[in-house]
Parts: sequence; structure tokens; C-alpha cells
Amino acid sequence: MSARVLAVILFAIFCIVALFVTGPRMPPTGDEPHYLIAAHSIAVDGDLSLRENYDNQDYRYFYTGHLAKRTTFNPDRTRELPAFSPGLSFFLSPFYWLAFHWFQSNLVPFLRCLMCAITALALYQVMQFFRELSGADKGIVPVIPIFAMVSPVITYCGLFYPEMIAFLLVVIALRQIHSAENQPLRCAIVLAIISTALMWIHPKYLALSVLVMLIGFRKLGIAARNREHSLSGIRILHILLSIAGMFTFFWFLNSEYGSWSPNRIYGGVQKETSLLALLTREGIDRVWTMLRMVPAYFVDQRFGIFVYAPVYIVFFPSVIWSTQKEGTKLSPLLILFFAHFLLLSWGAQMGGFAPPSRHFVVMVPFLIIPILLTFSDWKRSQKILFLILAVISEIITILMLMNYRLIFTNTTWRNPEGYSEFWKYLHMEHLIPRLTSSPPDYVALCGWLAAVFIISILLYPRFSRAAS
Repeated sequence: MSARVLAVILFAIFCIVALFVTGPRMPPTGDEPHYLIAAHSIAVDGDLSLRENYDNQDYRYFYTGHLAKRTTFNPDRTRELPAFSPGLSFFLSPFYWLAFHWFQSNLVPFLRCLMCAITALALYQVMQFFRELSGADKGIVPVIPIFAMVSPVITYCGLFYPEMIAFLLVVIALRQIHSAENQPLRCAIVLAIISTALMWIHPKYLALSVLVMLIGFRKLGIAARNREHSLSGIRILHILLSIAGMFTFFWFLNSEYGSWSPNRIYGGVQKETSLLALLTREGIDRVWTMLRMVPAYFVDQRFGIFVYAPVYIVFFPSVIWSTQKEGTKLSPLLILFFAHFLLLSWGAQMGGFAPPSRHFVVMVPFLIIPILLTFSDWKRSQKILFLILAVISEIITILMLMNYRLIFTNTTWRNPEGYSEFWKYLHMEHLIPRLTSSPPDYVALCGWLAAVFIISILLYPRFSRAAS
């Protein structure tokens, strides 16, 4: 089966799930209606002032009930601007305008299908990147369909969040970095656009944006040595375009919000991302919080990716094996993954009122690519274990979709002691650790870490297999 055909099939499945399974059970909620009302203001009113939109209840096109404002004032207090990053709203606005003027009753379904198309396209890019790395198709089926049909991909495919667009941008960046030697000018321009787009889609991707720029610059330097002629002009062009593009976001902040800091978007409240400020204000307790978020993103019952899709456990043996197998080819992927993950743990973000593993969506390609590269090196028994984990993950996913409202948990530091309503419904909440509670569930954590370790050993390819 070709990658294009598989992508089209996945797009159709995503649309069915978004329109007939998850959509009817949960209308736009959490951050979604706020992104949509900003898109309405841009598309219909031609500005970002949201006061009239909230007051006139323009959200009635996609939200029932009263929607509390999420705004902050501009410097002279004459306008109320989004108190959230408007990048996704800018992206949605032309499609919102089209649906609003031509088929208003199908506004939300149309936009959900748009997000499903983004998801399918992102997975298509993953398949293409794997082909470029390995020169083969072996492993695409069943690996891609399996991960497409489990959390977090299937639960976010039709939702209005910036993570899935960032997923797409990251995979395209990896492909361009890999092809820098053959297409240096295209690489320089596309990576500059992606650095800019990541910054605009959400400022939490600042590190990814800067790293894409720097890795691109480094990769173009390596390409110049291999081609035995200078690419200085292209490298300078890449840096200038990237810096200029990222500067446009900060210029927008200063002109609209009156500050160069992205924190100003959130009403001027300083986000807890400054290590010095955290140490001064909260001391060692906050450091401990950041450290326990590292395992929490994998096994916490409210947002851990292994909890809702155990098949992702195979990432650990796969990333070690594929790194040894492919060498420096995976260096950009590993740098982007570890940098973003560590900064995410530093900020201790949990996702808010949204499905689990929100912040892992952008990192899905970093997880899937090593697994694709390892699949063909597994013995038959190891592939069977992988498929068992996949079946367990699919069963959990079906239960999640059947009880869709229960997977939305108020996952914030205002509610650190909370249980997952989904696991409470299944009477399994005491078997899965809560790492944001005080104290954390150490017994459950040790059990899960032991299981992950054992499975990782069992799924680590045998050298004799690789040699054959």
C-alpha cells in the first residue's frame, strides 16, 4: 500500500471519528472555543479585538452556553486582546471565513475535517521521512496505522489545538534537514519558514524554532564540506530569513500587546519557566516538581502517554537501537526531542481541560521514527509482543472514545491531587500513579517503571538478527 493511499484512508477514518464519534459527545471545549472566537474576529471583523465578540456572543456558532472571557487589555486599554497565543486562530481564519460565508451550519464539521487533513498529512510526512532514512517501506504497515489509531493522535486529530500543526511542521523540518546536501537552497528557505511558523503557532515552541534554525545552519555547513564548495551565501540567507521571521512575531507582540515578552499575552502574569525565579520563590520543592514531571509525562494517570497507549513503551528500546544503527542521521531528531521534552518538564505543563498527552502530540514523530527503523530488526516473538501492546492500546482507545467526556480532566496545578475520571470509571485509578499529588504514588510508579524496563529489554533487537 502506498503512503498516499494510506494517508487518504487515515484521513477518512479521522473524519469519521471526529464527526460521528467524538464531535457529538463533546463540542468545542477547553481552549478550543477561545481559539475559534479569535478566528471569527480575524475572519469576520478583520481585527483581534475580542470584546465585542464575547459581548455579542459570536461564539454561538460553535459553542452553547455562556463563554467566559479570556482576554487581556492592550497598552492603552482600548481593546481586549486574546489572553492566549493567536497563532492557531490566524491559521484557521481563512477557512473560518469560507465556512462562515458559504455553509455556516457546517462550520465546526468543516474545520474539524481540516484538522483531520493536517493530521493525515503529518503522518504522510512521517512515512516519507522514514523512506528517505531507510530506503524501504518495510514497517510502515502496521506501525503507522497502529499509532494513528491510538492516543494521542486519534484523540486530537479533529480538535482545535496548535499541537497537531506543530507536529506537521516538525516532520517537514526533519525531512528538509535530512535533504540539505541535495537541496541546500530549498532547505535554507523552508527551514526559515518553519522556524517562523513554529514561533507564530505558539511561543512555547520557541526552543524548537531556534533549534531548527541552528541545526539547519549546521547541516548546510556539513553539506558545503561534502560538496566541496562554499554555501556561505545560502547559510547566511537561512539565518537572516529565520531571524527576520521570528522577529515578526515579537514585533507583533510589541505592537499589539505593548511588550516584547510572550508572557504578556497571558495577561502579564509571569509563567513559571524561569529557573532562577522558581528557585527563589519555591526553592527545592519546585525543582522536585520539575524532576518528577519527567516520568509523569509517561506514566501519570491523567496525562501519561504510556498509560493511554502502552504501545509507545517500545520507543525506549527502539531509540537506543536505531541510534546505534543509523548513527548521526538521527541526531537532529534526538536533539529536538530531548530539548523540547526537558523544557516541557521544566515548565511542568499538564495540558489543561483536554484529552491526555496533549504536550506529547508534537513529539509523536520523534517517537514513531525510531520504532519504524527498528521494526524490521525484531524477531517474530518481539513483533508479537509489539502487536500485543498495540491491541491493548486499541482496546483502551475504544474505551476512551466510548467514554469520551471522561478523558477530559482539569489537568492543571490548581488541581494537583485529582484522579482521572476515566480510570475511576474503570475502577483502576489506584493501579496507575499520580505524580502531581502529594506525596506521589511511589508504589504504583515503581511497578510501572519496572514493567517498562522489562518490556524494553524484551523488545531490544538481538545482534544476531541485525547481522543477518
